[in-house]
Amino acid sequence: MAGRDAPAGTGGGAAVTDSIGSGWTSAHTSPDGTDTIRPVKIEELEAERTWLAFDPMRQLRPHLTSTGFVRLVNEVQRPEGYRLVASWDGELGRVAAALGFRQVNSLAAGRYLAVDDLTTLLAARGRGHATRLLAWAEREARRLGCEHIHLDADTHRHEAHRLALRAGYSISAFHLTRRV
Repeated sequence: MAGRDAPAGTGGGAAVTDSIGSGWTSAHTSPDGTDTIRPVKIEELEAERTWLAFDPMRQLRPHLTSTGFVRLVNEVQRPEGYRLVASWDGELGRVAAALGFRQVNSLAAGRYLAVDDLTTLLAARGRGHATRLLAWAEREARRLGCEHIHLDADTHRHEAHRLALRAGYSISAFHLTRRV
């Protein structure tokens, strides 16, 4: 889709994309057996554009307000290395999915990319946004010299488990927590 303009409200910033040219690619889906083509663009969001990821992120983190989300990401998480990537849906004209990640080094796993947040708007699920974000994350992990990607998904998020397993992830550990 070379030459296509970015959706209204994108600010026209430089895109970190999953294709050559304008950044728009075609996502092929066929839930009913027929292929459909939708324009998709993957773009890393800088701090001044964090707010664009709030609608999909609200589906995963409903306790956050828009202002609280932007403040938490920009003032707390970004200084700790958190980065935010968006998947634009050309039909919806907005960010349909978001992936938040950071690079981590540990004795057990070496250098890896930790995906903290991966979410898609309900209206855009099944269109390939999360799959494309995971593919972008894999390319970025390789670029950064990471050995692995770690993706946490709450135990009740069965769709996320299926997506990750289809994308080649394996269940390699239990992530245990304790409230203090």
